[in-house]
Amino acid sequence: MDMQFIAITLGDPAGIGPEIVVKSLSDPKVYEVCQPLVIGDKSVIKQALTICQLNADIHVVEKPQAGKYQRGTIDLIECDSFGLIR
Repeated sequence: MDMQFIAITLGDPAGIGPEIVVKSLSDPKVYEVCQPLVIGDKSVIKQALTICQLNADIHVVEKPQAGKYQRGTIDLIECDSFGLIR
């Protein structure tokens, strides 16, 4: 079975979405069923990792094909909190 990309937005940067995303991506089962790609602000992900006391590398990519898709790495298409791709 080919793995499918799944795009995940962070939601409201001041809400609980970023914490839910980083907690979910710390589960190895996620990487068994898909290739998760986060779309959002790198600084928001860093803050969520700190709040949740989790460690992960943030791998900024321009295309989904450039992702690493492995536990411990969050693949990210970076845009700021207003949705502007950097």
